[in-house]
Amino acid sequence: MVRMKLVEAWHAAFDEYETVSKQAACSREVDAETARNLAVACSAVASAWREIDSEELPARWSSVALTMVADRFEQDAAHWDGVAQQRERETATGGAA
Repeated sequence: MVRMKLVEAWHAAFDEYETVSKQAACSREVDAETARNLAVACSAVASAWREIDSEELPARWSSVALTMVADRFEQDAAHWDGVAQQRERETATGGAA
């Protein structure tokens, strides 16, 4: 059984992800700060999934599913980190990438 503190940590991480994701969705273009926040939020969700996966789970498929979900959030974190770096370079150079 998954400990409640892990479930609560996942909920907190995912709530932050949803908040930042909604901010990004409402923006015409994602700025460096929002992209950085998305990267951090995705990373936190991936970490929460991996913590849950470290618990003893009743079925092998659940571990595979959790690993796949965590991998996807890590990929999203890497993507948004790249976007944040690009936006920061654009800001530093006055718009030229």
